[in-house]
Amino acid sequence: MLAVRYVTNWESKAILMRFIEENGISTVFVLTGEGANPFQKCEQWRVYDMLIPGKCVKSGPSFVKYGIRNTQEVLMKYPCSKVELSKHGWPVVIPYVWTPWESLNQQTPDAYVDILGQVLSKPTLDPAVSVAKLNVTLGNGSFQEEVSLLGSHASIVLKKGDIVALCGARVHAWKETRSIQSSFLTVVQINPPARADEPFDISVNETGRKCKAIKISAPSAKTVNQVLQMQAELVRASEQNQPKTTREFSVRGFLGELTLDFFDGDAPVTDTKKEKEIIRWLTNLTDATGNIKVVVWDRAGTDLFDASASGVRAMWEDGVENKEKREQIIDGLNKKLRCEILAVCSMEVRVYGKKELIHDAQISINAVEVIETCT
Repeated sequence: MLAVRYVTNWESKAILMRFIEENGISTVFVLTGEGANPFQKCEQWRVYDMLIPGKCVKSGPSFVKYGIRNTQEVLMKYPCSKVELSKHGWPVVIPYVWTPWESLNQQTPDAYVDILGQVLSKPTLDPAVSVAKLNVTLGNGSFQEEVSLLGSHASIVLKKGDIVALCGARVHAWKETRSIQSSFLTVVQINPPARADEPFDISVNETGRKCKAIKISAPSAKTVNQVLQMQAELVRASEQNQPKTTREFSVRGFLGELTLDFFDGDAPVTDTKKEKEIIRWLTNLTDATGNIKVVVWDRAGTDLFDASASGVRAMWEDGVENKEKREQIIDGLNKKLRCEILAVCSMEVRVYGKKELIHDAQISINAVEVIETCT
């Protein structure tokens, strides 16, 4: 048994299991009701002998739903199978079908991929999500990409330099960004031993900045001057009680770097309705045509600072308590702010005030991509 996931948000609670045969064929088992009972004691990476009635084997889109290359799946509702720990073991050989790193950017949302990479930095747990999430930056050759290990996968212990093989990871899309996440039945191997058909050997470019493998999907490009004109138009329309609209666009430019004043106010984070902190940072965006005030939100801030909201607050608190560390902390936070970026933005008008209504067209940066080597 390679993987297991307990599903509680379906109409009926279910257990999903991924079994692999000695010939390398994987099959998904969807277990509900009493059909799950014989499998309750199955443990990952152990071999089992089982007798499955033919009526429980169905055709199904296993690859589309679970990333398992098989046109058949096992559906068990009743305890009609025999499952026993096998007296014989054999080496598990997962038949990876690697997606080249240079092809990751071509993958569509919800596509499944097999990738091999090396951990480039210390993984971080994201506390601002309801499902356990471990963010891991993997690299291969001149590419790098952040991979999110979710649920039970988030408990995997990783360190810098580990080789990670993912079988059946999913391409997740949120607005303009795509990323790689573990799925229900993704198989994760850490430092897998070399075998005759697969050495699991990778070469990471140790010098120079690595390219992000999956690019953001940027909307129409604007200059700062064009954004200022758009901002004025939206404010005028709001003052005339015209229907509110949200504009989406991208800008290529530089964000204002942090200074030691960073430690004078509060950390650039805010609470949400779910009582979890997220990054909310007010700064300026500048290009050759001018500069404009913007708000950098959580996802973009996490990418810029290489830290979650809790991590940014921890650095801020460390600097407040230890003045001798402030310059080092600021230097680390400014690392990517010295680069030119592509900012994916949205703009909408907020109206507030009692005696006098104020119409404010706020510009939010929701995603970023570093497009020039940092100095």
